[in-house]
Amino acid sequence: MSEDLATFYNADGLSALALTFDTDWAPPFVVDALCATLRERGLRATLFCTDPQPGLDALTDADDLEVALHPNYHPRSSHGDTPDAVMRTLLGWFPNATGVRSHGLVQSSPLLRGLPEHGVHYDCSLHLYDHPYLQVFTTFWGLRRVPYVWSDASHLLEARPVEIPALHLETPGLKVLDLHPMLLHLNCEALERYEAAKGRGSLPDLTAPDVEDLRFEGRGVARLFDDLCDLVARQGLRTYTMRELVAAFDAVPRPPDRCVAFEFGARR
Repeated sequence: MSEDLATFYNADGLSALALTFDTDWAPPFVVDALCATLRERGLRATLFCTDPQPGLDALTDADDLEVALHPNYHPRSSHGDTPDAVMRTLLGWFPNATGVRSHGLVQSSPLLRGLPEHGVHYDCSLHLYDHPYLQVFTTFWGLRRVPYVWSDASHLLEARPVEIPALHLETPGLKVLDLHPMLLHLNCEALERYEAAKGRGSLPDLTAPDVEDLRFEGRGVARLFDDLCDLVARQGLRTYTMRELVAAFDAVPRPPDRCVAFEFGARR
């Protein structure tokens, strides 16, 4: 087993976590501020994007921030009327993207089977909340699938304490985390705050003054994100993009289109 992959899988205690973000039509000023924070803190991350973001246009494959796709397959989607049209729209904005997390986690065999035809190498639409021992695996279409273990929206829906211990990062396995820039900007302690922001107008067109009074001053998602950043720095944790993780997975010899045989217990 590759020592690199073992690090991603936290086989010997927490050593790495992935910060991923679903932009969900957040205004450019929110996404730009998030990217600036990630760079200032030296954090690698993946942004699953729903719409053009001028601040992301200059990113390259070598950048610490990876742009991936967040396609909306729901009826009356602004991305298109068919899955093929949706993908063409998003790839028109982000032609170098190789990963997907579907909006609302919509997925099916036909959808997944069609992704490689658009140059998509991995999908991150499996939310296995709190599950230990998560690993990358492949489908029989050659698509790499990366499950994620936590999201800020799920955390708020369950009304969990907004504290690091409630994330259960101590268990082995992938720790791919999903956050939403608008929830961070508002420092949401409940999803109703986000719904209130959407009531102020079209999300992409909102300005900072439009939602300034909605920002929560107490303990919310932004404070939790600060704590995560501090944890990474304090413990020297590795952060990584989804592209890096999939490359490490692909570098390990295995039977075609199958999961790497990884025995966590054998390392202890």
